[in-house]
Amino acid sequence: MDPSWYFLSLISLLRVFEWLLIVQIDPVRALESYAPSSQKACETPQCRKTASKFLDRINTSVDPCEDFYFYACGNWLNAHPIPDNETTVDEFYYLQKAIKETGQQLLNNETNQMFPSEAKLKDLYRQCKDEDQTARVGIKPLLDFLDTHIGGWPIITPNWNASRFDIFSALVWFYFTGSEPFFHMQVTKDLVDPLVNVIVVEPGDTYAGVDILTNNITGKLYTESYQQLLSNVTALLLRDTNLSQSEIDVASIKEIVDFQHYLGMATNMVSDIQYGFRELLSSASWMDNATREAAIKKLGAMIDVAAYPDILISNIFLIDAEYADVVIHENYVQTMWQVSRNAKYRELQRYPRNNPRYDPVRDTLDVTWVNSYYEQANNVLNVNAAILQPPFYDTESPQYYNYGGIGTVIGHETTHGFDSLGSNYNDQGARKSWWSNATRAAFDERTHGMVAQYDNYNIAVGKVNGQLTLTENIADNGGIRAAYKGYLRHLDLSSRQETSIAGLEKYSFEQLFFLSAAQVWCQNIRPETARTKLLTDVHSPAQWRVNGMMSNMEEFAKAFSCSSGARMNPESKRIVW
Repeated sequence: MDPSWYFLSLISLLRVFEWLLIVQIDPVRALESYAPSSQKACETPQCRKTASKFLDRINTSVDPCEDFYFYACGNWLNAHPIPDNETTVDEFYYLQKAIKETGQQLLNNETNQMFPSEAKLKDLYRQCKDEDQTARVGIKPLLDFLDTHIGGWPIITPNWNASRFDIFSALVWFYFTGSEPFFHMQVTKDLVDPLVNVIVVEPGDTYAGVDILTNNITGKLYTESYQQLLSNVTALLLRDTNLSQSEIDVASIKEIVDFQHYLGMATNMVSDIQYGFRELLSSASWMDNATREAAIKKLGAMIDVAAYPDILISNIFLIDAEYADVVIHENYVQTMWQVSRNAKYRELQRYPRNNPRYDPVRDTLDVTWVNSYYEQANNVLNVNAAILQPPFYDTESPQYYNYGGIGTVIGHETTHGFDSLGSNYNDQGARKSWWSNATRAAFDERTHGMVAQYDNYNIAVGKVNGQLTLTENIADNGGIRAAYKGYLRHLDLSSRQETSIAGLEKYSFEQLFFLSAAQVWCQNIRPETARTKLLTDVHSPAQWRVNGMMSNMEEFAKAFSCSSGARMNPESKRIVW
């Protein structure tokens, strides 16, 4: 991993941051309830930019009623080959790359007045970039650490003395440096009673899971790659020793945008979309009243965090206090050990304490991460600052662009509170059932149908696993339905006003909503990576994330006038929420 990106991620420590189917579709048959108005189409630079976001991605030679993903993303796929040093490119990749560059500019920007935590972060970043110091120090700090605390590393120590090695002591030292080779230990909220903490010990991460290692194709490739990795790492370590490899047996920072403006719009959008999800709950005829009321209660209790917690901006001293014990040491390695130890000590100090339901300092993850996520143990929806940018969100674009993009993502994360995993947690984040037996059975029956739907999907390198991807598929499907209902609510509240844009006149607002929802998932991926993800990733491949959820929506089929029985309008639709 690029060290500069590792330190960029430490910003989180501060928390301060064409035409539509000209031949195939008769425009008169498309939805007209929210059709573009007769006003003169907007031709400003911003409007032209919005139009190009859609038109540059669309492949009009594909029938949207047969494969909406390749219709919406076809030209994007051709225009974005995978760089030699990457395995995947998508909109997340390009936006994360831009965030990294912005973060580096912020870290390089010197100011006369800085909060202590900000000064420490910039000192740490400068230390990381100091290649001259790194060359002078070499790997001596690492070798010293291994020798002092671990008893040396046998693979680069020919006369290694086994009596100096104590497994318990080694694991303790590795734990405090953030490395946990055999198991993870963490202080976390009790799933049954989130107000108290427990110490959880879990199996450690391995370079590959059992499914991969036992696979006839991937197992050998991963094993050989791991052996090569060991060899390469050893060679790097040996450069600063007198040994040759032949002698060793080797098997507070805000984004540069007006987030106050963004936050207001994002907050309203979250409200609209959660209103849409409440409509889904209210219309779920398979639920009994008591379970429905409990679900609505949980939705109402969900804490929404847009961009970052407000208190981190209004009270920067909280951040300074959190990192008061961090000291910038003589070199980068020593500083990072101290940073890791500090984080672990503070984690352990939480064990005997009672928890607030949500701690804006401790519970907020990296806001520079292009993502949105739901925390089931807190019942908290987080929409990171980094994702509140094009192509997901743009304050200067019409709302079909935003509700289709970030809106569908927000709906997705909201639905996670009610998927096959999140549904086991109540409104306060406690693992406690709030379902009647009959309603739970009806829910399970619906999820079985969704498993069967996705089990029938294939990509070039293999089959989709409907059970592995179930929670994400539920969230994809519920998310777009909630976002669509939220968008219609927005149109009603705003007197159905949307800007007509030159180049997009033949598209209804509904069609543009669905295009926006699809185009955030445009992705190119190498076959080897795709094969591995089929075995390990809880998300379906991009093509089926789009086509799977769209094909379950009557509203989509109506918007694009898809005939009954078309691939994107099957007679049987799998709906959980």
